[in-house]
Order: sequence, then structure tokens, then C-alpha cells
Amino acid sequence: MNGFNTSSSVSKCGKYMAPNNIEISDLPDMVDWRKDGYVTPIKNQGQCGSCWSFSATGSLEGQHFRKTQNLVSLSEKNLMDCSAAYGNHGCQGGLMDQAFAYVISNKGIDTEMSYPYEPKNGPCKFEQSNVGATEVSCMDIEHESESNLQKAVAMEGPISVAIDAGHRSFQLYNWGESWGNMGYVEMARNNKNMCGIATQASFPTT
Repeated sequence: MNGFNTSSSVSKCGKYMAPNNIEISDLPDMVDWRKDGYVTPIKNQGQCGSCWSFSATGSLEGQHFRKTQNLVSLSEKNLMDCSAAYGNHGCQGGLMDQAFAYVISNKGIDTEMSYPYEPKNGPCKFEQSNVGATEVSCMDIEHESESNLQKAVAMEGPISVAIDAGHRSFQLYNWGESWGNMGYVEMARNNKNMCGIATQASFPTT
């Protein structure tokens, strides 16, 4: 919630290149990666600007499942406490790409179970023995390209995005599954980049 730092450093991720022979009309009308086992249950960030860490773990969990067929809930707190050197600031905000850079360099991220979430900053307690997933690189989707975002969502899995949560409609947000559609929000596609959903989308590769 308002913890995405757009002014942070330049991304070191590669550029996502959707296959040239894939047209929008070739894509399925609907994709729900939850049904295929790519998505962990709803999480609750509490009163902390850690949305960037949840966005990062969400897509990494999906890519890890894609590779291993094993869904592992990953630690947002690990990212919050340990990735300051990459430009992140815990509850004071951060960027998903910087979280991905940390996981690559760190040779992994701990599981949620071993490093549970708390909505506050703290010292780094990463343990290599508790790593739940690793990552080799990350890919940035073309800035504000909803068509490329659609292709990536359809072909790659869950994608990390950030949205502008400063609108009036978000002011009475109740954390957890009680909000929206059982904890999810529905956003219109191809509606002038609604809430900036396609502004800075990316995903890790494992």
C-alpha cells in the first residue's frame, strides 16, 4: 500500500520479448493461474509499505512452481530486512526488480515458514539452509504495454505489477480476504493503463 518507490535506481532486469508470431487473438480469453497451482493463499501486509515485497514473492512463487511443480510460500520479510543494499527500504518502500536482484545475488530467498512476516522493519535473519526458491534473472515488460503484459501473463505465469493505491476507492481497504473479491481486486484491461498496472511490470526467471 503506497510502498512502491518509482524513483529508485535503474532496473538490471532484461527486456521481455514476446514471441513475434503470437498475436493477442492467439491468447486464451481467460487465465487463472490459481487453478493450476501457481498461487499461494491470500497474504496480509498490514500497516507497512511492503507491497513491493509481496509483489516480488508472488511472481517468484509462481515461477518456482512452474519449474518444480512445488508451490512454496516465500518470505517477504527476508526481502524487507535484507535487500537494503539493492535500494529497498522495508516498510518505507522498494521495488520488485531490486528484490529480484537481491535474490539472484543472494542465491535464494527463505521460505515464509522459516522467516515469517511481520509488518515492521528488522535485522536480516536470512539462513541459506532455509532457502525455498532461487532465481537466475528477471525480465521487464515494455513500459505501459498492456498487450505485452497480457502476453506475459498468458504465457509466463503470475507477473509482478504495482498499482496506484492512492485513489479514493482504495482508502477504505480492509486487509486480507475480507476485501474485494475474496482478497483480490479486478482491474479493467486496455482501459488507459488503469491505476498504472502496466507501468512497471516484471517477472523473475528460475
